[in-house]
Amino acid sequence: MATTWEEEGTKRKKYPNLDKDISADIVVIGGGITGLLNAYLLSEAGQKVVLVEADELGNNATLRTTAFITQVIDTDYSKVADIFGTKEAKQVWESHGQAIDQIERIINKENISCEFVRCSDYLYASTKKQFESIQEEFRTYKELGFKGEIFTDGKALNFPNYGYIEIHNQAKFNPAQFIFGIAEAAEKQGVMIFEDTEALEITEDSQIRIKTHHGDITTGKVILATYKPFTNEKTHLKKAMYRSYILEIEIPKNTLKEAIYEDDSNPYYYFRIDSGKEKDRMIIGGEDHKDIFGKSLRKESFKGLEKYLDKILKNIKYKITKRWDGPILEPSDGLALIGEIKPNYYVATGFSGNGMTYSTISAILLRDLILARRNAWTSLYDPTRTILKPKRLASKAKDYIEEFFGGALKNLIS
Repeated sequence: MATTWEEEGTKRKKYPNLDKDISADIVVIGGGITGLLNAYLLSEAGQKVVLVEADELGNNATLRTTAFITQVIDTDYSKVADIFGTKEAKQVWESHGQAIDQIERIINKENISCEFVRCSDYLYASTKKQFESIQEEFRTYKELGFKGEIFTDGKALNFPNYGYIEIHNQAKFNPAQFIFGIAEAAEKQGVMIFEDTEALEITEDSQIRIKTHHGDITTGKVILATYKPFTNEKTHLKKAMYRSYILEIEIPKNTLKEAIYEDDSNPYYYFRIDSGKEKDRMIIGGEDHKDIFGKSLRKESFKGLEKYLDKILKNIKYKITKRWDGPILEPSDGLALIGEIKPNYYVATGFSGNGMTYSTISAILLRDLILARRNAWTSLYDPTRTILKPKRLASKAKDYIEEFFGGALKNLIS
């Protein structure tokens, strides 16, 4: 089945393929939300930008997301503070907050109709043990100065839970409508966009040269914004590809409050409720596992997701309308890899399950680096960073092990 965004997105403008040699100040490789936001902000700052996409805009990860736009990230902030430090954890929170504001600014400036809604993000516990973990996370929130409320009585959410944290003023949108709108806005600012134009090789003499099937692009700088960066350069942090499974469900109006919801399981589950005219839409994801298993766990993963769905919508009549899966690239220390990987080469990768905000953070940060502006996030997301105390990564390794035994393996033998 196709995703909801592919079928319900706005008109998809077709962009040409490159058929001659050209030049630019900056070349962005990758036409998902990351590449388009980088192209947009750089062109807004007066740079001559070319963007190349091997397929169609958004065709890989962007149109397979659930499109949460939150300051809450997949790595608990208690772990971020432990691995990186208190100051750095605050910077992570603030950077994702600025990303939400930047997305809203662009939508308003360019008048992009994309179902953007500010809403709450509910972090809920499915068991008593999970609520203990949520309480610990909330204590970290208060220590770091994050705003939020904790509730020991979960009845207000209208489905079984043992308590929750509410984070106000988060957001969600339709990612297809957003990226097609921003592509047109970027083009109006002078960005040259080419689809069906695969970057085959990057060479360098006096300038960087990007070879494609029917033309070369010479440039001073290149941003690698593909899901798996097109580069032989290695970061110090390993990355792992995961796969998440998603269902779209039609539910009766006002069954659940319009919002974003995330539980504290491992692997965890997450869903959004979108208000409709006659029915509401629920998009739920989870059952993540490493992508090395390929499609062998697809049936079992959807089975596990439907079983969880029955717990949330107990005694509620619903209809599954679509199902799909999407890629998630996990960094080993829990934070994205964004920045200069070698002179004039920039990467943005390892966004975990937070691609909407990290893509925006990358556009802000890489713009500032390229324009020699100071940015407080430079060392935080440095793709060549090393961790001085490797033992602190044990908590992330534990997460990945629990995801396997609690999700993929459990479903395979059940």
